[in-house]
Amino acid sequence: MSGLVLLVGDDRDMRVLAQRWLVESGYVVHALETGEDCLAALGHSLPDAILLDADLAGPSGIDVLEAIRDLQHFLPVILTTTESAVDTVTRAMRLGAYDYLVKPLDRTKLLTTAKNAVERHRMTVRLARFENGADGSSLVAPHGPLMRLDELERLAIENALRHTNGNLSAVVRHLGIGRTTLYRKLKKYGLQ
Repeated sequence: MSGLVLLVGDDRDMRVLAQRWLVESGYVVHALETGEDCLAALGHSLPDAILLDADLAGPSGIDVLEAIRDLQHFLPVILTTTESAVDTVTRAMRLGAYDYLVKPLDRTKLLTTAKNAVERHRMTVRLARFENGADGSSLVAPHGPLMRLDELERLAIENALRHTNGNLSAVVRHLGIGRTTLYRKLKKYGLQ
């Protein structure tokens, strides 16, 4: 799995470790220290996911998450936080964080969460391309920004099936998912 991940945190040790794990798994990682750096990076690149430390100095991770939501509604943001930060996690999830990870980070959880976040983002971009008939630069959900993820996923698969005339090999290539995953999703949503 490859993809661009912005890694934002002022804890150098955590940033270096997470970057190493992600790079070893095939991701391109831009490591940044501040929320301002993150928002500036979003001005010239669209990552597949952001790993954001909630405990940033300056604007907090929550403040940065709010600003990201204003810029890129569908961009998956994974928040890293301490175990005792229940209020922070609750607020972040309400603001649309994709998920959260408790520090110290666990390699397997980090890589699994990053993989799922990147897959979701790519599916969202593909759906936007189908719906908008454009290059995907305008990430507007077909039924407004409050679609449930399972509805968005089902729509992406339905659109891919329609676009490829039901050719499952082409659907797999187009959505960037495995054949087993596609079969599981077809069964889940009752699609033929």
